[in-house]
Amino acid sequence: MLDRIHRVVNSSFFLAFLAIIFCYSIFTLGYQIERTDFYSLLIWYTLSFISFLILSIKTSPKKTIALLILSIAARSILLLAEPTLSDDYFRFLWDGYLFSNGVNPFSFIPSVWFSDGIGKPEYVDYVYQHLNSQDYYSVYPAFLQYIFAFGAKLFPLNLNNQLVFLKCISLLAEFGSIVLIYKLLKHFKMNLQLVLLYALNPMIILELTGSIHYEVLMIFFSLLAIYLLLKKKWIWSAVALSCAFATKLFPVLLLPFIIKHLSKKNKWRYGLTFIIFSILLFTPFLNQTFFSNYSSSV
Repeated sequence: MLDRIHRVVNSSFFLAFLAIIFCYSIFTLGYQIERTDFYSLLIWYTLSFISFLILSIKTSPKKTIALLILSIAARSILLLAEPTLSDDYFRFLWDGYLFSNGVNPFSFIPSVWFSDGIGKPEYVDYVYQHLNSQDYYSVYPAFLQYIFAFGAKLFPLNLNNQLVFLKCISLLAEFGSIVLIYKLLKHFKMNLQLVLLYALNPMIILELTGSIHYEVLMIFFSLLAIYLLLKKKWIWSAVALSCAFATKLFPVLLLPFIIKHLSKKNKWRYGLTFIIFSILLFTPFLNQTFFSNYSSSV
C-alpha cells in the first residue's frame, strides 16, 4: 500500500495535477480574494503552500528546470492583476507622476502638494485618494524613483498600463534572482533543487510580483553583487551593491563584510565605487531638506 502511494505521489500525472492546483491558487489569490477575507486567504494560501512543498521536496533533480519554468509562469499569471493584498503601489504611481513632471518626491508631502489650489488631472485625484501615506514624504530611494517616473512617462495618466509596467520590472528581477540563486548554488556545489524554495514559494510570488513590493530589486542587485564578487569583478559588484542600496537601504550592511575579504587595494576601489555611484544615483533628489524629510518618514 505504501509503495503504491509512493508511486502515485512521484508520478508525472500527480505532479502535473499539483502544478495546476498551485497555479490556480496563485490566480485565485491574485484576482479574486480581498485582503479582508481571512478564511479564503487561509484556504488558498494553504493549498498553494501544500502544493509548493510537495513539488519542491518530491520532484527529481531532472524536473528542476521544468519547475523553474512553472515558477515564472505562476508569476506571469499575476501581470494583469491589480494588487489586492497591498495598496503601496498607489505611492509608486504618485511618486512617478511627481518626478516625471519635475517635482522632487522627497520635497513635498502629498497632502500639501495636492491642496495647493492648482487643478489636478482626474488620475492624480484618484491616486491621491487611495494613498496610505498622504502626510508623509516618500520613503522609496532613488533607483525606484527612476522606475516609477519611467513608467509614468511611458504611460502618462494610465493606471493599468503603469501597473503592468511595474509588474514586468518585478518579473524581470525575479527571473534574474532565480538565475543567480541557481548559479550561486552551482558555484558552491550545493543541491540545485534548493532554488525551488525561493522560486516556487507562494509568499514570495504573491508579495513581490503580485503586490509589487520592490524588495524584489534589492534581492536581485544584492545577489548580483555577490555573484560578481565571486567572479572577481570588483567594480561591477560595487555598482550592483549601490543599486541595491538605492532600492532599499539595507544592503549597505553587506558593505563591511564584503570589504573585509578584499585586498587593501581592492578595498579602496570597491568602497569608492560604491560611494560615488550611490551619490550619482541620489544626486537629482539631494537638496537642503532631503535628509530631514526622508528620515522623518522612514
